Amino acid sequence: MYINVYYIPFKIQTYTPVTIQDIERRAFYKFKINSESELSIKLVKLLESKNRGKFDDKVVRLKVKIGEKIYYVDSEGNIKKGERITKVNTIDIEELLGMMIKKYKIKKTGEY
Repeated sequence: MYINVYYIPFKIQTYTPVTIQDIERRAFYKFKINSESELSIKLVKLLESKNRGKFDDKVVRLKVKIGEKIYYVDSEGNIKKGERITKVNTIDIEELLGMMIKKYKIKKTGEY
């Protein structure tokens, strides 16, 4: 199984809202990695945070799809998985995504 990742760095400001509907198209980074890799396992662990959050669907910065599970993360680190909203530290998740981008030599896409 693979993990599909669509990512815009959390601190990036956009002229128009990035939403659940268009994060795939507008993502700076789009990649697929094996769900059994060490970095993938760490990413899922971060996304399964238990801290409560308040999701803003106008500033989506990350979409992670693992099989039928879909996680959306806003610019403040609030995570939406189905109806559940939790929160993660954006620094932790950006460090991990940065390691993935470097390790797998992911190139930035042309669309912003």
